[in-house]
Amino acid sequence: MTGTQVTISDGSQAQKASKTASKKKSGHNESSPGVSLSIPSVKSGFVSSNSPIRTEQAADANFSALHGSKQSYNSGDMIHVVVGGAEIVASSSAMMLASPVWGAMLADSFKLTERQTGLTIIKLDGDAKAITLLLDIVHYRFAEVPSTTSLSELYQLSLTIAQYKCEPLIHPWARTWLGLLNLNSANFVSEKDSHKALWIAYTLGDEELYKTMLKTLILSLSRNSDGDLSIEASIKLTDMVLPVALLDIICETRMVLLDTLLTGISKAINPDSAIEICRVGKDEDQCEAIVIGSVMKQLRRHKLFPELPKAVDYKGSVQALAATIKSIKSLTFVGQNPVPHQSHDGCKLGLDDMADSVLAELPLVITDEHQEHLYLQGRKSGIITAPQTAEVKPAVQQQVEHEGLISTVHSSPCASERETSPSKPAESVEEASIVRSAVVNDDVVADTNKTSEFPAW
Repeated sequence: MTGTQVTISDGSQAQKASKTASKKKSGHNESSPGVSLSIPSVKSGFVSSNSPIRTEQAADANFSALHGSKQSYNSGDMIHVVVGGAEIVASSSAMMLASPVWGAMLADSFKLTERQTGLTIIKLDGDAKAITLLLDIVHYRFAEVPSTTSLSELYQLSLTIAQYKCEPLIHPWARTWLGLLNLNSANFVSEKDSHKALWIAYTLGDEELYKTMLKTLILSLSRNSDGDLSIEASIKLTDMVLPVALLDIICETRMVLLDTLLTGISKAINPDSAIEICRVGKDEDQCEAIVIGSVMKQLRRHKLFPELPKAVDYKGSVQALAATIKSIKSLTFVGQNPVPHQSHDGCKLGLDDMADSVLAELPLVITDEHQEHLYLQGRKSGIITAPQTAEVKPAVQQQVEHEGLISTVHSSPCASERETSPSKPAESVEEASIVRSAVVNDDVVADTNKTSEFPAW
């Protein structure tokens, strides 16, 4: 890169400046000993225009208007970035330092140069606003970086960052932006946007937000009229951008939760069940008959009796099933000549307690690879500032230890979802493409042969 030469040497600065000025006037040029530092003539920054910039003169004019003085671009460094119909003049050197993907794409600028115009043009895939923001940061236009951002904007930015592997660029702002989600994530992030917040957390390395959104996603998924797992019928699971192997984890956890809830209902209304219903010790048969009979009537209304559906066939969400179970209230037996200390008000099946317990003890499976990825991403983005002090625990150690039902799904419950998904894993970073399906980052591999533990009901 050419530029102005600055000479640093021993002696008086004033004397050197005087001698240099007099020699320039006489046309004499004498080199002096010292250290030469090359200051690039291209000022860090870029300009954008609604209309395409097709000449260097037009680019210089726009840059001059923006920065107050015309800059002398080096033809080997200035490039034209085309994204989403917009064209941006940028520094190839800055972009190559900011992203290894951009570096690979710009490695051979000769192939990117148009023969007719002589301009070096690179076309980028992705969200134009997100890429523009990253280029603002790359070119030190920090005044253009927002202090707040919406969930959708941060999601698009996270997709772009993952695509071009440039997490360190947002280091000064990541904690602030994510703080907006973590202040009240339960209310700020709706169910339909939980997958977006999950991807943001996975890309920037926020483990707590990742767990919260993973739980929300698992509990809210249901099957639409086509049989696809989705949120609000229109957002299909296979259309979501998710980490590698998380699709199977989500499906298996949902399946085990449904099976646990349905098994809990079956055991509760089974006459041979060991569950104690009557707590008075008097008129037990009549008490149990009233309680179970009233519950069966309500279960029939919700199509959960006389035959309970299998977990694999249940189309509703885990959250909806739990809410239905909690809404069922049994009648209370009142015997002849009742006395206060022998009231049957406390006699019940305990279905609501069962549902609450299953949801509260939901064991989120975080694989070793996913946890390690979250830590590394957090270090890159600035979310995690302290070094790792302990080894990553295996996912099975993070599950809730509880004696009872251990369910293993031998055939993946998401096999059909993957078969119908049109997307494939990215094969190389040079493709610079986001895979909008179950697999995204080809550098993450997870073991899905896990067992899930739930309380027995």
